[in-house]
Amino acid sequence: MGVLIRIDDFKQDQQRAILTRNNPFSEQYRIIGETLSISEVVTIRVGVPWLPPGQKQKELSKQYHGPLEDYIRSSLVSVSTETLDHYCEDLNSFATEPDNNDSLYIPSLCPAERFFFCLVVFLILFTTSLALGLLLGSTRSATLTLSIITSIPAALLAAFPCMEIQRRSSFYYFLNKELNRRRGASSPGSGKAILNPNSSPGA
Repeated sequence: MGVLIRIDDFKQDQQRAILTRNNPFSEQYRIIGETLSISEVVTIRVGVPWLPPGQKQKELSKQYHGPLEDYIRSSLVSVSTETLDHYCEDLNSFATEPDNNDSLYIPSLCPAERFFFCLVVFLILFTTSLALGLLLGSTRSATLTLSIITSIPAALLAAFPCMEIQRRSSFYYFLNKELNRRRGASSPGSGKAILNPNSSPGA
């Protein structure tokens, strides 16, 4: 059974084909990177869960209009499926080379930005445990020790999604999801859309 193509998907494919004719490859990469950067700033689902607030983050968040999947889809309307596929391949090939973020138009994070989320988790758990212990009448030394014991492991676990490889995996997941949506809507006869780097994506 063929896949039913919705009218809005068909129109979007036509619009994408028109926009990408005069849209250079590097410009499409910039659009993808900017979309990922904005998504990372406004939601904990993409990239590092929580970045420190700043002027740049505020400016990026103004460009977001959710929900997330719809934002990614509309932001990448001028990006061809082939370019999106290449970008995903580069995310994988650069997974062990975090210094290559510039070629993907992804801002590199300094240690303070990357592990800000860990600090937030530590402070929240430490403060909560400390307040709870004092409220229950425990001694200060026992409360302090318990707060540290519970907060440090949680902060270390929170460091896992802040690692560059996990950040890239998060980016890849949502771009792959958009690729599968496009292929599922535009590939007649395919019962299930599966990312296959060796396949020939359509524009």
